[in-house]
Amino acid sequence: MKIFSVTSPKPGLGKTSLISGLSNILISQGKNVKILNSIFSDSALSYELFPDDVVVSGNFKKNGSIIDDSDRIKEINKVVNSFENQTEYCFVESNFDSLEYNNSLVETLNSESILVIDYSKDIKSRLKQYKEKLFGIIINNVPKFRMNKIQDDLLNSIRKDGFKVIGIIPEDRCLLSCTIEQLSEHINGKFIYKNYSTNSLIENILIGGMVLDWSVHYFSSSFNVAAVIRGDRPDLQLGALQSGKVKVLILTKAMEPIEYVSYEAEKLGIPIILSEKNTEETVNLFENIHSKSNFNHPEKLQRITDLISTNCNMQLF
Repeated sequence: MKIFSVTSPKPGLGKTSLISGLSNILISQGKNVKILNSIFSDSALSYELFPDDVVVSGNFKKNGSIIDDSDRIKEINKVVNSFENQTEYCFVESNFDSLEYNNSLVETLNSESILVIDYSKDIKSRLKQYKEKLFGIIINNVPKFRMNKIQDDLLNSIRKDGFKVIGIIPEDRCLLSCTIEQLSEHINGKFIYKNYSTNSLIENILIGGMVLDWSVHYFSSSFNVAAVIRGDRPDLQLGALQSGKVKVLILTKAMEPIEYVSYEAEKLGIPIILSEKNTEETVNLFENIHSKSNFNHPEKLQRITDLISTNCNMQLF
């Protein structure tokens, strides 16, 4: 059994999504894979996308409290040993606060470490402390305008230092997106028309106001759009509905749409949300919406699977 401990210098760099994508690819190749769920946050929900026989867990609490790091390592080792002869690959998300405990986990499991790291100017200096028992590096969430520079310059330099680079993953809006339901909760909105599509992902937010372009053209300029429009602008609301790219209308000042807009929205299956605040205040609320995003969505699993397939060397596994 190949055991991989997936770690990163700080939280939020994509360990959960990358474990999910790597596992999904290996499963599609007919491999037997286990994911050890040892995390205690909403990101753990992402593993619900997999069958029960893929995700395993342990007893990481005692008397209602999370056990200390040393005991967690012992419990992880116990769980991994329990299915040693039942699987080919095991991924463990290592989310300890200190490098010491991350290294201790690798030693205890006799595993190899996959380091997930983001792009930064000091990337090479940060890599040095992870070199021992390191299977490889995944540089995640790289700005698209940096991809060529990393591939042309940094990649060769990292390899000369003895590091194996599994892949470089570009940043992707889908992985940071939220569902319509999450958007509504975030702005304390009220649905006046709601259907099954509230689980759809929103990648772009466009504001309807002083739009110089034809509104249909403007709202069709991006994909998976939430259109934020003043409640008394049915012309812009209809343009958004006709664009083919808008997934939800958010009407501000709690002004309900005219009957024809409601009719068209229902006919097209596009939900309408009312916001109590004005347009500027509503848009300002979206500044920290990414904090509500989690990985627990089948479209995100498919997207990270595609990104890994395209940008990572799966033959290394």
